[in-house]
Amino acid sequence: MEGGRQTQGIQLEKSPKDKNEYDMFTLNNQLQVLLINDNNQIELQKGGQMASVSLSVNAGCLNDPMHRQGLAHFLEHMIFMGSSKYPDESAFSTFISSHGGYSNAYTELEFTNYYFKVDYKGLFVALDMFMWLLKDPLLKQDAQDREIKSIESEFEGNYPYDSSRRCQLLNSNTSDKHHIYNRFTWGNIKSLTEKSPDTLIDDVRKFFNDHYSSDRMKLVIQVKTDDCMNELREKVQEIFSQIDNKNLGLQNFHYKSDGAIVQLPYENNLNQMIVFNSVKNTNNIQILFTFHKQNLQLTTQALYIISQLVGHEGKGSLYQNLKQNEQILSLHSRYDTQQKTLFYTFEVSLTLTEKGVIEYQNVVAGVFRYFKIILEKIESTKDFDEFDFLRQIKQLSEVCFYYYKIPDATDSVCELANEMIFSDDHSQILKDTYSGIIVQKIDLKHIVDFLKQMTLDSCKIVMSGKNLLDKDLYENKLTKTKTEKWFKTNYQIVEKPVSSIINQIQNYDTSKLSLPLTNPLIPEDFKIKSQAKLEKNQIPQLIYKDENLYELWLLQDHTFQMPRAIVQIVFMIPNFFETPFRRAYWSVYTDTLIEKITAEVGYEALMADISYSIKGFENLGFKIKFQGFNDKLSDFIKMFFQIMKSIRDNGFEEFYIRTAVEKSIRSFKNINVEVDQKTTNNRLIYLLQHQYHAKQILEELDKFDLQVFNQNFVRNSILQDIKYMKVFIAGNIESHDAEMISQIPIYELKIKPQQFNLRDLNVTKISLLKDNEIVQWDSIHLSKPVDAQDQDESENESMEDLTGQQQESEDEEEEEESEQVNPIEESEIQSQNQDQSHTEVQSDKNKIDEENKDSLKQAESDEEMDDEEEKEEKRENNSCIQVYFQSKSHDQFTGLALQLIESILEELFYDEMRNKEQLGYYVAVSRRQARGVFALLFTIESAEYDPLHLQEKIEKFIKEVISKIQEKEEIYREYYEGLIARKKEGYKDIKEEAGYYFGQMREFTCEMRSLCWDRIDQEIQMLETQMTKEKLIEVFNDTLLNSPRIAIFRVFAEKYKHLAKHHEFEEMVLSGDYISGSLGQSIDMFLNS
Repeated sequence: MEGGRQTQGIQLEKSPKDKNEYDMFTLNNQLQVLLINDNNQIELQKGGQMASVSLSVNAGCLNDPMHRQGLAHFLEHMIFMGSSKYPDESAFSTFISSHGGYSNAYTELEFTNYYFKVDYKGLFVALDMFMWLLKDPLLKQDAQDREIKSIESEFEGNYPYDSSRRCQLLNSNTSDKHHIYNRFTWGNIKSLTEKSPDTLIDDVRKFFNDHYSSDRMKLVIQVKTDDCMNELREKVQEIFSQIDNKNLGLQNFHYKSDGAIVQLPYENNLNQMIVFNSVKNTNNIQILFTFHKQNLQLTTQALYIISQLVGHEGKGSLYQNLKQNEQILSLHSRYDTQQKTLFYTFEVSLTLTEKGVIEYQNVVAGVFRYFKIILEKIESTKDFDEFDFLRQIKQLSEVCFYYYKIPDATDSVCELANEMIFSDDHSQILKDTYSGIIVQKIDLKHIVDFLKQMTLDSCKIVMSGKNLLDKDLYENKLTKTKTEKWFKTNYQIVEKPVSSIINQIQNYDTSKLSLPLTNPLIPEDFKIKSQAKLEKNQIPQLIYKDENLYELWLLQDHTFQMPRAIVQIVFMIPNFFETPFRRAYWSVYTDTLIEKITAEVGYEALMADISYSIKGFENLGFKIKFQGFNDKLSDFIKMFFQIMKSIRDNGFEEFYIRTAVEKSIRSFKNINVEVDQKTTNNRLIYLLQHQYHAKQILEELDKFDLQVFNQNFVRNSILQDIKYMKVFIAGNIESHDAEMISQIPIYELKIKPQQFNLRDLNVTKISLLKDNEIVQWDSIHLSKPVDAQDQDESENESMEDLTGQQQESEDEEEEEESEQVNPIEESEIQSQNQDQSHTEVQSDKNKIDEENKDSLKQAESDEEMDDEEEKEEKRENNSCIQVYFQSKSHDQFTGLALQLIESILEELFYDEMRNKEQLGYYVAVSRRQARGVFALLFTIESAEYDPLHLQEKIEKFIKEVISKIQEKEEIYREYYEGLIARKKEGYKDIKEEAGYYFGQMREFTCEMRSLCWDRIDQEIQMLETQMTKEKLIEVFNDTLLNSPRIAIFRVFAEKYKHLAKHHEFEEMVLSGDYISGSLGQSIDMFLNS
């Protein structure tokens, strides 16, 4: 049958706990499909059926012609700009968003992934629209001219990230000149249009025709439906069989067109160290190894085990040794098989202290000496199970697969689609995507082989830091400073940097170094304690309350029935962040505490799949969270509070404190490096929520007193002021066990009952703006620092929040009710970030060499010209504006109406500002809720236009868009039904469900009335019985048009500084005056009913 399934019957190996149904088959055009009927997710109500779709195509940045670097990424953008059947550029994205979903894409070296999520009711239409984008995209000239601006803005946004600069240096300036890896993958206006700009659209179409084919595509669809899957199978066959099969075959970049193996990228220039000046003041050093592609399963197993041993953070570890020497702030070891058919990498990455920068050779020597200790241990071990560490990680990996954590549906379909390109054994792909590495009992010689390749002579070292090129630290330094072509990063090459390190390796003090011992926290009992199986869990129950001491809430898991639990304990302390002093010292305390616990038992907990965190809880106190397998969880909680008590009694070791202070100073000085929504979010928090400015906290950290911290804050303040506890426990746990756990902190910390009224807590305030009031805050982002001292930073992927509060990630926020996006992350330990296992791809000839022969010669010529170009390092050129409209009403209906308005405006705003006006790459509308006060926030980030122009466009859009909503009933109806579908979508696991309920507890912590556990049910009923288009328009007008309450936050690129008014200069640290004074009345949090 035309379009029918050609092959089928592959049985995917899955966890016995996995209830999903999987159906993998191949269409006649060789497009491979995996359909998943999601039986794991629990519905809140019938009708909550969403579908997640991903299609991965085996074509990426490695296919870019050298004269059009970034072309694969550019095509990814252009694909969404309409098709021959659906020519409207916004047709697909509008349909998806109006049906409760979203869409996006990303480009990697060897593949490009397109994905979306949509209400099941609109799935078949969405699939047809999606297929036509990939079968016959329009790829229009006028769309090209507009979309290329977004590519440029996206690239501009990468300037502040030293990781991007490091990646580009490794790619194009220090890898071998003729290597396929030597390229610029982001793309920008220059790389795409510098050569023959008039023929760019022709090259886009050629790239699509040459590389997009059904036999290079893998499609994964996950749905939750009561319908028979046969209908979906038939629709998929009917729709996707229309994509042309050009018989291109899957690509294998490991081989050249003549069949020769591609050499490693640094084979001809190893034994070098790259040194470059970072944008942020983080001091990093990476030791990088590359390996030829080989048996991927064995490679993954061996490199995973080595990464676990090197990255060990417990007693005797390299990490603790370097930490006690005050040389590092962090250490990570990771392997990477992202270049799936090209080569594999292993990297040790360390964040250095100032002392560590000076002693970097000793740090590197420590890494290689620890390699030797591992090698000696593995060589002397006769059997895999003889080494307890190996036996236990193997045991736990099997347990984690059996009791796997259900992944997000959209993340899952993307990863599965990618894996289907490269996996030879599709029956194993669930193991790779659902539970990480399944450690197997491999021959130890494979580990030995890799360790023997990790030598000083075979590594590439990269070191970065603020003004690092000016420091006289290096021997054999090439005095000539080079400038990388794209980021304009200044760097130098240190030849043979290892000669002076060899002696230090031999003489390195190993007296405190050891490998991990038997882990006492590995779980053994996985009994399901709740035998009653329910379709839906009951609401949390208050099982104990002492008004003078604590209360305990329990959500028993009768639905998911996994042997896991989540424990959250809120310690209520009045005026917890009443002064900048307390906020600053709290930052140091949390980091120091986590480091101490990690050294004692915390890393063993992480290896046993137990996670933990400590975070501020508004101005009300702090919260500690634990989650993991039931067995041994209470043991670890007891150990945790015993350590806290010991610290309270004896204080911290001074080396922990000093490194924590350095880390906190760097973090707070880094807040404004990026010109994006994070920058303006900080001002919104400071201005409207009466929180502390970074400058105020830095003033306290700059005069930090170690003795005051240990004696006054740690011993006599932080734990002595606890007035009350709220405990929330969820999972596979009985009430008597929950009560026992809740008693642990009371017993260990000696918390005593006392008379206390929760209303006495000084909750965080938020300013209510006045009608017709416009508050404006301008900043200028300077391309050069005002003061070099003001450019200190610790480069974390996420940082601490100025408010002293950290949102609990999406699973612990209220459903659809994110409060504030916090730009800084407080201390939280997370597992090492290892990459997933992959297997080899099918082989096909590599056409890259012939295609790029001529353009490569031109690229070489360009490279020779780099040194003649401008030496000034490139800085981000984006401006940003956020316009905040505060609601005048704060009731539940208004909040719900603003959610619906957000859904409608989000796509319309994106289409107008991003697609048509091409104002910038980042364009967004979001609903905000802080302390019970609602608002809508409009954001544009632009490399081309100034904030005044962007502000005019936002104001014009708001005035004009209301007529579209009024005139077109279908706009309201589609988004209305999409919002209901999202509200009815269920929980995928107990963690997600517990996160929702804890969000409700958070909202009503200081209320005298009962908790609103059924808020989502109430909102669904409110939507179905009270919401109308007329009422929606009324809320729209009241919030956005009729005497609006507005706060505007504008960040001007330096080229537009003459347009800013009453501004402050901004470069890492804020200076100048900032807005002060009353902004109308203030209300406390938890206002919303």
